[in-house]
Amino acid sequence: MSVRIGVLLLLTVTALCARDSQMEPGPTALASRVPSFHLKHATVFDGVAELTTIQSDLSFSFEEPLKAKSTDPPIPQAFFDLTLENKTIGEILDALCGKDMTYTWSRDGIMVNVFPRLVLSDNSYLLNRQVLPFQMQGATQAEQAVFAIVAHVAPPLSRLPTHRRGVTPLTQFRGTRPFAD
Repeated sequence: MSVRIGVLLLLTVTALCARDSQMEPGPTALASRVPSFHLKHATVFDGVAELTTIQSDLSFSFEEPLKAKSTDPPIPQAFFDLTLENKTIGEILDALCGKDMTYTWSRDGIMVNVFPRLVLSDNSYLLNRQVLPFQMQGATQAEQAVFAIVAHVAPPLSRLPTHRRGVTPLTQFRGTRPFAD
């Protein structure tokens, strides 16, 4: 559970760093049309993983709803079939989130974030907290940047990552549940 937040923060910082050094292809990439998009007995995660193979100008992050305790059983996922023809990436994301209302999505530059709808207006949610301006020096790895940012986030600092794991590209997880406890 806490590993998911750490991975999401790491992906977000990495994408933000990449965004600063690139042109802004986000709106154009989101409007690009996909001739056909098919899912059978799939989840929103499976759909996002499929989009990573279609659109290389965007980065995608996916966040599952957090369980109250890591020992709780997995939160059930909605499975569905989806067939779309000649739709934009944005329309496909809308359709995916429409199939499982647990999720919504947003875009920030080249980063498309798919996340639980419940956190949209939750001010206690870590990623909704305001980070005050600060200067970071000497960070040579994305992980160092993540923890420097977390140190500047307003309290309470609950459910933060306490250990490290490697990060594997989302495309390697199609059809699997990489962040399951």
